[in-house]
Amino acid sequence: MGMLGAILFAGLPFVFIYLYKQFKTPETGLWISLVICCISAGLTRYIPAPWGLTIDIFLFLSFVAFLFMQEKGERWSYLSHDYVKFSLVWFGFMVIELANPESRSMVAWFYSMRSIGIDMILSVVLVFLFLRDEKHFYKFVNLICWLTLAAAIWGMRQKFLGTDAAENRWLAKEENGSTHLLFGVLRTFSFHSDAGQFGGNMAMMTTIGGVLALGPHPLKTKIFYAATALFAFIGFGISGSRGALVAPAVGGIVFLFMQRNFPILILGLVIGGGAYGMLKYTMAFQNVEAVRRMRTGLDPDNPSLHARFRNQKTYRKYLASRPIGAGIGSAGYWGKRFSPGTVPAETPTDSYFVRIWAEMGIIGLLLNIAILGYWIGRAGNIIWNLRDPILANMCLALFCGFIGMIFSSYGNQILSGFPTNMMLYIGSSLVCLAPLYERQRLKRIQESLQVEAS
Repeated sequence: MGMLGAILFAGLPFVFIYLYKQFKTPETGLWISLVICCISAGLTRYIPAPWGLTIDIFLFLSFVAFLFMQEKGERWSYLSHDYVKFSLVWFGFMVIELANPESRSMVAWFYSMRSIGIDMILSVVLVFLFLRDEKHFYKFVNLICWLTLAAAIWGMRQKFLGTDAAENRWLAKEENGSTHLLFGVLRTFSFHSDAGQFGGNMAMMTTIGGVLALGPHPLKTKIFYAATALFAFIGFGISGSRGALVAPAVGGIVFLFMQRNFPILILGLVIGGGAYGMLKYTMAFQNVEAVRRMRTGLDPDNPSLHARFRNQKTYRKYLASRPIGAGIGSAGYWGKRFSPGTVPAETPTDSYFVRIWAEMGIIGLLLNIAILGYWIGRAGNIIWNLRDPILANMCLALFCGFIGMIFSSYGNQILSGFPTNMMLYIGSSLVCLAPLYERQRLKRIQESLQVEAS
């Protein structure tokens, strides 16, 4: 195999070291998958390889490592949580979709369901099995903040210093250049799959970083979170993503509501309404390209908006007699690849929820909304009753960011793309475990007081 064989042979020791670490601490694969999902799309521009599949491999290895654990018997009981059960129901429905008579390709089903099915169930299960200590929550929050800073800086490099040769080759493809070079202006995409995913993720992290910066953390930590919010906001602006504007808006409203302070809620709504009015009814800062792009998203006569409505009308007619949709993998990229010429393959979905509707019908769409609604209600109740201010702030930050991202997914397929989907799967599970973390902290405090008293 020449040089490739030499490289593979030289890498064997590192493989053995990783496998040792993986089977000693099974959650290792979960953390590695989170990092890879953030950079996999960018890596493919430099080293063409199925990097996305490595996410599934590392998650699967973590689960295999769990099966080899001696004390796994007790851990099975950890999976009795309602959120795990809902995830299993969702995955089960996706398996049933294999029998959909409209489905054209099992291969398309496999590729398409990974990011919304197998990665979800494995991530949720692994979190409930292994990330059962408060330190895991802090590790997750800090890790996604560092990954956000890296993505924002990479995007700023593209915007202000220019794209490199690999990125230029990616832009040279017609489907990429037509959507990322608008009137000679680059919509930055960092090392994400596209500008829409980059902008949506940055908008979500703007909300998360902003709420964290307002929490009762040490000054040094506050500065770190504020820097995350600032850099993420810049990344959102230079991405040119308009639909993602919903994420910080909705997230901010949720944050103000959860403060249980009516005067602050009113003040926040006034400020937010003023910002909306500035974009909608004035031409202020029109010379700033990012503001100009956002302003077009509020224009009811926007051609892109009307195109989306036409596409939804097409799907409404097509799906009227298909309650379970056209089959997973029938729409979007995988539809064009495996079932070209069909209505789902040739009609853009534009939206995460429209994609679910197209592939799994009204039944799949309602089930998906029900699961998201369950988590919103359960997480909101958990945060409302937490007494630990730091833990409550971190849960609230994820809560506001995720709800904003869910709403913005109506206009873009943010929720089903890397890295946002993995952040949601892991983060939402950690929020569900927050009462456990609080009990652990209270127990440690009580034990410490008993030791001092003795």
